[in-house]
Amino acid sequence: MMQKRMIWTYERQRSNRARKAIGVTILVVVLGAMLIGLLLAFNAARHSSSVGASVKTQPSPVETSARVQLSAVVTPATGFSSPAVAIHVSELTKNLETMPAVPPTPMGSGTSGFQWWITAWHYFTVYESIEEALRSDGTPFIEVSDADIRVGRLLTAEGSPKYPILISLASEAISDDEISQLRSYVTAGGFLFAGSSAFTRNPDGTTRGNFALADEMGLQMAKSDLQNWYLNDTFSKALDHRLVSHIPWGLLAWHMPQRSETMSQGTDAYNVWQVRAIDAEVIANGGSGPILATKAYGEGRFIYHGAMQPVIGYGAADPSTYAYVIYRNAIEWAFESAKLPLIRLSPWRYPYDAALVFRHDFENSAPYIQAIEYSAKYESSVGVRGDYFFCTGVVRLGSEDHQLSEEQKMATITSLGRAVSLYGATIGSHNGGLSNPAQPSLPPQSYQYWHWGPDQALDLHPQGYINGKAYAYTSILISFQDIEGWLSGLDNGRSGCGTARNCPRLWAAPYYSSTREASKDLLEQLGVATSGEQEIGPFPHWTLSTETPDRHYSHLTLPVSNWYTGTQIAQSMEQHDVLSLRSVIDFYYGLGALVNIYAHNRSDSVLGQAYIAYSFSKPRTWSTNATGIYDWWQLRSTTSITPSYSLQDGTTTARVRVAGSRDPDTAIQIAIPGWPADTTHNVRVLLNEMPATQNDYRTTSVGVEVRVGTTASTVDVSYGPLLKTMFPLIIKTQ
Repeated sequence: MMQKRMIWTYERQRSNRARKAIGVTILVVVLGAMLIGLLLAFNAARHSSSVGASVKTQPSPVETSARVQLSAVVTPATGFSSPAVAIHVSELTKNLETMPAVPPTPMGSGTSGFQWWITAWHYFTVYESIEEALRSDGTPFIEVSDADIRVGRLLTAEGSPKYPILISLASEAISDDEISQLRSYVTAGGFLFAGSSAFTRNPDGTTRGNFALADEMGLQMAKSDLQNWYLNDTFSKALDHRLVSHIPWGLLAWHMPQRSETMSQGTDAYNVWQVRAIDAEVIANGGSGPILATKAYGEGRFIYHGAMQPVIGYGAADPSTYAYVIYRNAIEWAFESAKLPLIRLSPWRYPYDAALVFRHDFENSAPYIQAIEYSAKYESSVGVRGDYFFCTGVVRLGSEDHQLSEEQKMATITSLGRAVSLYGATIGSHNGGLSNPAQPSLPPQSYQYWHWGPDQALDLHPQGYINGKAYAYTSILISFQDIEGWLSGLDNGRSGCGTARNCPRLWAAPYYSSTREASKDLLEQLGVATSGEQEIGPFPHWTLSTETPDRHYSHLTLPVSNWYTGTQIAQSMEQHDVLSLRSVIDFYYGLGALVNIYAHNRSDSVLGQAYIAYSFSKPRTWSTNATGIYDWWQLRSTTSITPSYSLQDGTTTARVRVAGSRDPDTAIQIAIPGWPADTTHNVRVLLNEMPATQNDYRTTSVGVEVRVGTTASTVDVSYGPLLKTMFPLIIKTQ
């Protein structure tokens, strides 16, 4: 309407030019421009939303096991897509887990006895892991069922995609009436990201012998039966494609856990669905053919990734973050294609761009444990608070470990107190309560005497304990009691916690060996606040159950910053040089993620100093410790955002409804398509429909970040290339 009014004014001016004085002409133009500018401001404040979807981050530990409900707020269709990711949660595939197996479904030893016959992973872990990755980075998503797809809820009433991307992973069972809906969704411009064995079975569990959308995807199953899986441990790029721009060239070792209960230590091969490319564009290959491919179809696109469980990693040398970024890149591509703003809940407090921690695993090394005070003193001088994990039996008075004399142990305990009280260090457990039950003949000074994780004990029956889990629980409890006794009254990680006697228990498992379900459960019973074993991308996340749907444990996982150096993953600082250290910091900072390169050395080492200095060279880096991340994540996890958008006369308005924010620096991030290649720098920001101050928002490399605090319930960000061209003097560039 505004554009038509402007054109009409221009034509009237031209037709009356001979009859109007030049002064009147100028007055009309100026008044018209002012009127349109005022109408634009009112429009941004009162615009009507089209379609929205909400995201609520995972509940804090007091709400553990509660289901995070994600819903769409849908108003009558206007032809606009919702700025949210759709996740296909297939009830037909869920049914396979309780449907008794019948031939030709594999049966017998090593199978489940049900139509979901593979025992490696439950179906729910596949979509829940993607959902948890999106919660952690703040991306709104909505679950879409088979029933939703059948009745056409992937499209608006006008026939355009309701969501820019639908992710459907391992959703094997599909009905015939879903196939045409999925095809129509992609034809109309949607991105369909399919994973592994998606769309390969009928609702009764019988195989289709191929993908239901094989021609459209440009891929075929290598074998027509249900045993089309193979074990893969490599990844190699075939194209320099945006989906894999973050992954190096070469035949990479790509070790992901084969099964949920594995103790892989980064050496597993994992299940991949074997395919042949017909006319799909192969982006990357595994050990037996294409593992990542894409094909344009109609106005949209199919993307395919063959991994059964694509993003859950188990700590050591796994490429979980690299896998996560493939999905992140696909989401950003889909939103750009749809010309939609990508709205996220910021991972960090405003105005931080990333977070930095310095974790030290000193294991059973007496010299390094003795040097914690000196390392912490250096950190304090440069603005860092280190987290130190070691096996407490090395220092415990009266223990059988005689690396240190009793006098040296007492001196070390006193030194630990100074590291905490004077220099802000945090002491956490790396076990050390009881000896290794798997190797009872080890001498106390040997490396693995104390250095073992609970996963290693679960299948044992140590004498005097009901089972291995009870033994592991007791061992870790003793280690925490050691620390709490040594540091009684001191603020171990959080100001005031010593007096309040509520300092968090921090845990780092030897060999990353606490990823099995019983280990996660015992950590919960012990009241552990943070751990570092299960990885679902580069952001902190509440630890995910792989045995119980919809369950999250109360300990927060702080993933380490894994990075390829050559064809192998470097998991700790000692496997880097200064140049590769800078590369990994660049990468994780660029994602806005947690920078967490852990070390087995002091902070005042050459690499330790380089790590700190280069991280601090990045603007707006939040230097904190594990407890700081945990305390922030508890606050962040109550916040929900519901994004929507409208488009009128060339101006896009992104509206975000905010609820549950408990921190004054809670923020949202809006990635604007085309920013900054065109003239979209003209932005107008409203908080609760009132103009925001310049202290409440900032422009970024991809768009705008807005601080919503605890009082804003709505945020409106309006932008449009048309504005700067038409009224450069009226609309202020922020």
